[in-house]
Amino acid sequence: MRKIFFLGLALTGFGAYFYYNRQVNLLKNMKYSIQDVKILDRSQKLWRAEITLNVKNNSDIPFTLTGWNFDLSINNEQVSKILDTKQKISVGANGGVTPLKFIVEFSPENYGLLDIVASLINTGKKTNITIDGDVSVYSGLLMSNKSPVNITWKLQDFM
Repeated sequence: MRKIFFLGLALTGFGAYFYYNRQVNLLKNMKYSIQDVKILDRSQKLWRAEITLNVKNNSDIPFTLTGWNFDLSINNEQVSKILDTKQKISVGANGGVTPLKFIVEFSPENYGLLDIVASLINTGKKTNITIDGDVSVYSGLLMSNKSPVNITWKLQDFM
């Protein structure tokens, strides 16, 4: 009788270990892509855009995004910081894609309007835009505050 008890206890431990590993691999299965960029306002004092970021879950376990912290760079110069810890967005399982929208705004005066315009003129449609940072993810027993995100795309992709 004791052997059966210890065997059951061992199998429960292995099951818990494999479940935990599966949850951790969940973070590695997330894919990010840019769906859309809309210019909302463009003046000498303020540029605003809405970026739609698609989050794809290739795992069979759903999760919730509980916050994000991104830096937006144009041609390797950071122009904006996007921080949100209040929204909770559910991402479905098995290839579920969920759009994540956020507003990016920055003052061209702070970064040298002429430098930005010159950079856009010199590189044109080849201008690199980068989102770099991390998201907080919650799923079952696992919570991660530092799941990395790094996306780079060219301006011509949205022209």
